[in-house]
Amino acid sequence: MTIPRSMGELYFEFRRGAARQLEEIKAVVGVLADPEKRPDALEEGRRLARALAASAETHGFPAASLAARELELAFQGGQQQAGLPRADDLTLLVDDLGNALMQLPQLSLSRPGASPAHQVLLVSDDPSLHERLAGASQLRRLTFHWAATLNAALGTIELVRPDSIILDLAMQEGHAAVEMLHLLRREHLQVPVLILQERPSLQCRIEAAKLGSCRFTARDQKADAILSKILMRESRLTPGVSKILAIDDDPVFLGLIEKYLATQDLAVTCLTDPADFLEALETSAPDLIILDWEMPGINGVELCRVLRAEPEWAQTPVFFVTSRKDPASLQEIYAAGADDYITKPPIPEEFVTRVVNRLRRASTYRHLSESDWLTGIANRRRASQVVEKYLALASRQSQPLSCALLDLDYFKIVNDQHGHAGGDRVLCRLAELLRTEMRTEDVVARWGGEEFLICAYDTTADKLARRLEQLLAKLREEVFQGGSREFRVTFSAGVAEYPAHGTTFSELLRAADEALYVAKNKGRNCVVAADRQSGSKTELMSGSEHSERL
Repeated sequence: MTIPRSMGELYFEFRRGAARQLEEIKAVVGVLADPEKRPDALEEGRRLARALAASAETHGFPAASLAARELELAFQGGQQQAGLPRADDLTLLVDDLGNALMQLPQLSLSRPGASPAHQVLLVSDDPSLHERLAGASQLRRLTFHWAATLNAALGTIELVRPDSIILDLAMQEGHAAVEMLHLLRREHLQVPVLILQERPSLQCRIEAAKLGSCRFTARDQKADAILSKILMRESRLTPGVSKILAIDDDPVFLGLIEKYLATQDLAVTCLTDPADFLEALETSAPDLIILDWEMPGINGVELCRVLRAEPEWAQTPVFFVTSRKDPASLQEIYAAGADDYITKPPIPEEFVTRVVNRLRRASTYRHLSESDWLTGIANRRRASQVVEKYLALASRQSQPLSCALLDLDYFKIVNDQHGHAGGDRVLCRLAELLRTEMRTEDVVARWGGEEFLICAYDTTADKLARRLEQLLAKLREEVFQGGSREFRVTFSAGVAEYPAHGTTFSELLRAADEALYVAKNKGRNCVVAADRQSGSKTELMSGSEHSERL
C-alpha cells in the first residue's frame, strides 16, 4: 500500500475508478425494467451514485458531484414509490455525469480570503455513518471528506491533507487499518486519528498507541459526540498555547531549560528571584511550574506549599529540579504537592518528554473540567474565574467591561416539538456563532440550560449590545431541521457594564438578568442594555407568532 506521490497520479486514479463506477451505474439502469431485480438495482444505483458524488467532490469535480447527487435522488425516488424514474431521464443524467467527469478538476478548497475550515476525513464503507457525520459536520462548519476504501483514503490524504481522520474499523478492510496508520507515520503525517470500533481489542489499542495521535471511541455514539472528540483532541494537543514558569537562582540553568524546551514551541518564563513568584503567577498564568529546591531566602518546597494553598493553582503540575536523591528529600517534595522531580543535571530528551507528557495530561483534565460537554465552549466554573480576572484588570486599568446573559426564546417548545436532538443542534450552532462572532479574548460560556454568558473587556454595554444584535440577525436566518420539519429560533439578551451597573461579578449578573427580563417582557427576540431599555429592541415577530412557527 503506497501513497500516490503526484497530483497527476491522483487524478488518473480517480478517473479510472470513476469510469468503473459509471459503467456499473449504466448496468443498473439497464436492469430496472425487470420488476424482480428492480428493488436491489435501485439500492445499488443509489449506493454507487452516493459514493461517486462524495469522491468527485473530494477530488475537485463539483459538477460531477452534483450530477451524481441528482442520480442518487432519482434512484431514491424510485425506492420510495415517488415514481419509477424513466429510463430516458436516467440515461440523460448518466450522460451528464460522464461529461462532468471529463472536465478538469477544480482544486481550490476554500474561498479567497476565507479562514481555512477544519478538514475531517472519514474512512468508512458505511453510507449511513457518512450521512450522520456529514450532517453534524455542517452544523460545526467543518469541511468533510469521505473515502470508502483505504486506497481512496490515502489518495485523499495526499490531496487535501486533513486535520483529523475518523477511521472505521468495522469496514471490510478494517483489518488493514493499522497498516495504513504505520504508512502514514512513515510518511511523517502526524494527523490525529479517531478510531471507531465496537469493542477494540487490547492488541489493536497497543499497536495504535505505538503510532501516537490515535484514540478509540465507540462506533454507535451520536455524530456530535464523535466530532467533539476530534475537535477536543486537536485543541488540547496544541503545544504552542502551553506556558511554563521556571524558578531557579541559577541563570545558566534557566538558560538550559529554555534551550531544551525551545524545540517544543513552548512559552517559557524564567525567574531568578523567588520573591517575585506570586506576581509571575498572575502575569504568566502558567500551565506547568518548574521549581529549584535550594534557593536563597525562600526554597522551592515553601513555594510549592504556597501554590497548593491557592485553589486556583491547586491542580497546576509542579516539577522539581534538584540534585537530592535521598528518600527523605523526595518524600518532602511530594508531601508539599509536587507532581514529579528531575535530577540535576537533567538528560535533555528525558526532561522534554516528561514535561510535554505532563502538559498534555494536564491539558486534557483542564479541558474536561472547564468545558461544556455538549457545545465545547467554557462552562460556568471556568467563565466565572476568567470574568473575575477581567474585573480586577478593569479596576486597575480603569477600563469598561460588559457582561451579557443570553437566553434562547421558547426553547422548551423546541425540545417538545423537535426532540432533544433538535434542541442540542440549536445549542451547538448558537455556541459556534458566539465563538466565531465574538473576539478571541471575549468570554463565551454556557451558563446553564439554554442560557449563555458573554463577557467583553474594554467594551461598553451599548457596543456589546450592537454586536449581539448583529449576531441575533444571523441566527434568525439559520434554518434547523427537526425530524421532517424545519424551524427557526431567536434569543433575548440583557447587557450590563462595569462599573456603571455594578462593581462585582454578582452585581453585573443581577443587572444583566434584570435587563434580560425586560427583553422578554418586550416580546423576546431582542437585546436590551441595562438602564437603556428603550431603543435596543429589534423586532422580528411577536412571541405568539414565533411560537406558532415552532
